[in-house]
Amino acid sequence: MADTAPKGGHAILDFKEIADATPSLIWVSNARKEGVWFNRTWLEYTGATLEEELGEGWLRRICPEDVGAIDECVRAFAEQRPFRTEFRLRRADGCYRWMIDTGVPRFSADGAFEGFVGSLVDIEDRKVAEEQRNLLSNGLQPSRLATMTAMASAFAHELNQPLAAICNYIRAARRIAGEGNPRLIEPLHAAETCAMRAGDIIRGMRATVSRASPAGKRVDLRALVRESLLLAELTMGRRNGIAVDVPAGTAVHVDAVKIQQVLVNLLRNAVEASAGQAAPRVAIVAAREAEHVRISVEDNGPGFPEAQGRARFEPFRTTKATGLGLGLPICQNIVEAHGGRLWVDATSAAGTRVCFTVPKDPPAQDRRG
Repeated sequence: MADTAPKGGHAILDFKEIADATPSLIWVSNARKEGVWFNRTWLEYTGATLEEELGEGWLRRICPEDVGAIDECVRAFAEQRPFRTEFRLRRADGCYRWMIDTGVPRFSADGAFEGFVGSLVDIEDRKVAEEQRNLLSNGLQPSRLATMTAMASAFAHELNQPLAAICNYIRAARRIAGEGNPRLIEPLHAAETCAMRAGDIIRGMRATVSRASPAGKRVDLRALVRESLLLAELTMGRRNGIAVDVPAGTAVHVDAVKIQQVLVNLLRNAVEASAGQAAPRVAIVAAREAEHVRISVEDNGPGFPEAQGRARFEPFRTTKATGLGLGLPICQNIVEAHGGRLWVDATSAAGTRVCFTVPKDPPAQDRRG
């Protein structure tokens, strides 16, 4: 391995000794974006050997959901300028923790670009503190704040790792199967898509709880509903009896993954509610309004108990024996973060209609930008 720290025999030794003594995770790359050296703190933190991290080996430590953060590093390399980005890195115990990565370019005495030197600092505690402040500013009771924050962190921690492993195993299976077995490749591709979407949902869990602004874009509502039905079918089985009435050409400006989460949740509730009927019926209906599109999920189940009233939107309130009471509150948070609202329009012995609105266009400030 060629040393690419500052030139001069003792300078290299001094740099490595100092870097090994720092609490930050120090890395050095060459001009080809390959990792060529990592300090002792990095190796102890990740539980890896230096040989395992060299080249692109260190990339395996990054949370699969955060690989997009590396785009900023790539741009910085191309422009030979400093960069700063955030992503989650896998610690030696398997836990992913938020890091802030800062890098600066290195140049030889004659001005030739030689690569980068950078450092990572663990900012997980700061991230958690920010989420708690956001929750408190939104009026969530401290006891429920602690519970929901703990649940979000636990879910993210426990599910991120097996999902990443599932994706890796599926990709390996696709490589082994090759292109000669399309009957196997197609279901493997579908499984990988579902696993990646599950990762998207987990990545958005904390943002949902803290009411972070969604990353919206223009989406065809018919396609969004169709994908939601497919996802619901995977978790609930057959979708017989689900009618769809969405006008052609209806577009909305939303975070597609989050609104799919709302639709799948409401569909699950509706399917479960109508399951005991002789002829179960569930319908999704959309109607254009001035600035929004109203979406309704209807069923012919027994309806919500009237005594619940607004309490049905409070966290941990549920009438289901195995329910957590988080479905409707999470849906409401997602919809309100989009600038819409969610409400129960009708509930009776003849069934329930839950409605929500989403914007047709981006917020005014985004359009001005």
